[in-house]
Amino acid sequence: LVGFVNRFRHRDGSYRWLEWNACRAGDEIFANARDITESRQIEEANTRLAMAVEQAAETIIITDTQGSILYVNPAFEQTSGYGRHEVLGKNPRLLKSGKQDAAFYRGMWEVLRSGRVWQGHFSNRRKNGSLYEEEATISPIRDASGRIVNYVAVKRDVTRERHLEGQLRQAQKMEVVGRLAGG
Repeated sequence: LVGFVNRFRHRDGSYRWLEWNACRAGDEIFANARDITESRQIEEANTRLAMAVEQAAETIIITDTQGSILYVNPAFEQTSGYGRHEVLGKNPRLLKSGKQDAAFYRGMWEVLRSGRVWQGHFSNRRKNGSLYEEEATISPIRDASGRIVNYVAVKRDVTRERHLEGQLRQAQKMEVVGRLAGG
């Protein structure tokens, strides 16, 4: 039995993929071809999606409905300092800085469990103990029947921007004080 896949140009100009299986019976060869174009296109789309998620600059975390981490991308590792192997199966609360209270998290989970998208700001703690700021969008992921099966968080590190905003506010305060003193 011999099997192979090849791509050919259809008479309508499109390209199609065929999966061939052939076997020899005496002096005769029997072959069977199956059009796998659709499954190949799905596979290629999934590969592109996986590459995009892996290479995204934003942190991406996928959890189950209980909040256990199922996936993190390399940006998560770079931002948080935690490796994948350290966080898989754990809850994102390991990043908690203590700056948000229990009511903050209750409100977030209330929105998510109701099937809505939550957007907000986290002050989190890296593995090395330093704090960082993130803007986050967390969305429910539904199966074909509409049941929530996962959550995906896309988060952007805004630590530098927040620091610069603080410096700007401080400079503006000093300017006001200078004007009052000079006036």
